[in-house]
Amino acid sequence: MEKADFDYDYDQFRSELNKVTYAYKRIKDKLLQNFEHWKELGPKFLSDQLSVEVGEDGESVAGLVVGKHFSISLTPLAIENDNYALAVLSTVNLVSKLPVEIDRFLVSINGDVLSMEREVLLDWDNEYQSLKLLVAVARRVIRADSAPVQSRLPAP
Repeated sequence: MEKADFDYDYDQFRSELNKVTYAYKRIKDKLLQNFEHWKELGPKFLSDQLSVEVGEDGESVAGLVVGKHFSISLTPLAIENDNYALAVLSTVNLVSKLPVEIDRFLVSINGDVLSMEREVLLDWDNEYQSLKLLVAVARRVIRADSAPVQSRLPAP
């Protein structure tokens, strides 16, 4: 915390909060369209090697790609005057069975997928946005090393 955090115009905060709430709802709606499309792509395009289920909260998706579990969790994030959804991609540690973050990205209010540095990676109007995002996520998951560090050491 900083002193400036306590010298903030409280009426302005209410307006800021409304903007964040509106943006996050809109972003989740756009992502939900992609996630619902992924349910179709798994069986049809990827020969049942990928499946996803959207969480009831609309803020998460859980999936399985070639037997490897993954999830994407969403949360609102305000950076300067812009509002995003932060998407955190996780898989499961093979030993502890706890989630392990493997990547994260931002989604803008218009649906662009951005890096954490806010570089546009995938435009909202790309006609293959859903497929490209699914393939990028699936590739990250299958390439993620979720084994504990000790198992990577050579045997004595």
